[in-house]
Amino acid sequence: MPRLSSPPAALAFVPGTPLLAVATVDKRLLIFDADALRLIPAACAAGSEPLQPVRGHTEAVLRIVFNQAAPLSLLLCAQTWSLRVDLNADAHPSLRRLGAAAAVAAAAAA
Repeated sequence: MPRLSSPPAALAFVPGTPLLAVATVDKRLLIFDADALRLIPAACAAGSEPLQPVRGHTEAVLRIVFNQAAPLSLLLCAQTWSLRVDLNADAHPSLRRLGAAAAVAAAAAA
């Protein structure tokens, strides 16, 4: 993994992909392709910038949670706040496949 602007606070693999979501102490969310050994800056709207909605909070992310019903969304959880972040399906082939599979599952359930 490349050098980060601050230490990682929470890590989680995006289910079914080689992508690792990394939340840093300075409230950045980075997506790292573990197979290609590179960052995917376009995977979330903030890119590599601190997440605006939690900029004033002092607590770091404690965990990253994924919802099987919405696989392109993740939830960053801290002690006193949580934030949903939607990943950009067009940023990486693994995310496109994940989004397409979710759409098929939703259509089958309807």
